[in-house]
Amino acid sequence: MTSQGGCEATGYGKVSLIGAAASDYSRIDELCNELVDMGLMVSMPSLRIESVTPELMESLIRGGLKTITMAPESTMKLRDRLNKPITDSMVFEKTRKALEMGLRVKMYFLIGAPGETREDLEEMARLMRDLSEMRRGRVSFSVNPLIPKPHTPLQWEGYDAREMKQRIRFLGRLVRGLPVRMGSPRGGLIQHVLSTGGPEIGKLIERASLSGVPVREWEAHAGPRDPAARLPWHNISVGLREDFLMEEYIKMKDDRLTPWCEESGCYGCMDSCPSLRH
Repeated sequence: MTSQGGCEATGYGKVSLIGAAASDYSRIDELCNELVDMGLMVSMPSLRIESVTPELMESLIRGGLKTITMAPESTMKLRDRLNKPITDSMVFEKTRKALEMGLRVKMYFLIGAPGETREDLEEMARLMRDLSEMRRGRVSFSVNPLIPKPHTPLQWEGYDAREMKQRIRFLGRLVRGLPVRMGSPRGGLIQHVLSTGGPEIGKLIERASLSGVPVREWEAHAGPRDPAARLPWHNISVGLREDFLMEEYIKMKDDRLTPWCEESGCYGCMDSCPSLRH
C-alpha cells in the first residue's frame, strides 16, 4: 500500500516518532526526509540537545512542526553528574538556531537529580530566564520530577514527595513570570512507584484503578532500594553487564563521567557488544 493509500485507509496523515531516544537513531535526518517526501506530517517527543541539527529541524519544519522540544534537563553541573556532558553554550546555540528557523522552542527540565542543591535550582532559574530573553514569547519551559528507571544507574534511588514539593515551590518562585509548566510532586510519586515497583504493588494498582489511594500508601513503596538486594526486574536482561550499572551509580556519586562509547571507543557495558564482533 502506498503512503497515500495508507493515509486514506486510516484517516491519518501524521507520524509521531516515539522512542526512549528517537533522535539518537543514526539516520534520523534521512528518515524524516523520507516521511515528509511521502506527504506525511512528522512530530517527535523531546530531543537530546546534541542530536538537534539544522538538517533535522528543516525536515521537521517541512513535516509541519511548529514547536521543537529540547531537553537541557538541568544545570551543567548536574548534567555532568547524570553523564550528559552538554554545555550551556550548546543549549543556547541550538535554541538560537531553532528560533532563527521560525520554530517555537519548548525546553524540558528535570528537578530532583541526586545531589541537587538550592544553589543548583537558582542556577537553573537563571538559565531559564536567559533562554527566555532570547525571544520573548517564543521559548517556554516544562519542569518535571526526575523519575528513576530500571536498568539505569538511578534504579536504586528513592522518591521523597514532600521534598520534591518544596523544591518545585522554591523553583516556581524563582521563575515567576516565565512561561513555565511545573510538574506534580504527587504525579511524580505515582510514576516512581509504577516505574520501580515489583509484584508487591500489584494490589495497590488494582485498588487505584477502582478508587482513590492515599498518598501515604504510594509513599510506602517509594523508598531507596538496597544496592545489595535483588531488584524486581533482575530476570529481565537488556544486555548490560550486571555490575556495570553499579559502577555507573558509584561514578555518578563521585562526579566521574563515562565517555560516550561512539566517541571514545567501547567501554564494555554489555555482555556482548556488536562493535566488538568481526
